Amino acid sequence: MIDVNMACPVKKVCGSGAGAALGREPARVEEAVRAIRRAVDVPVTIKIRAGWDESEVNCVDVARAAE
Repeated sequence: MIDVNMACPVKKVCGSGAGAALGREPARVEEAVRAIRRAVDVPVTIKIRAGWDESEVNCVDVARAAE
């Protein structure tokens, strides 16, 4: 099983567009999950946040993109 952390709030991680910053772009989440699924034959899960902040709550969109 692979568990991808798309919820990391660390500035160094988010500054590169990874971690929690990835969740700001559901299309990128979908692209990343598709690439991982193509590369492995085990279940893939992701950890996400409700959103970037209180004004950007998009967890449903991110979950659908990952699905």
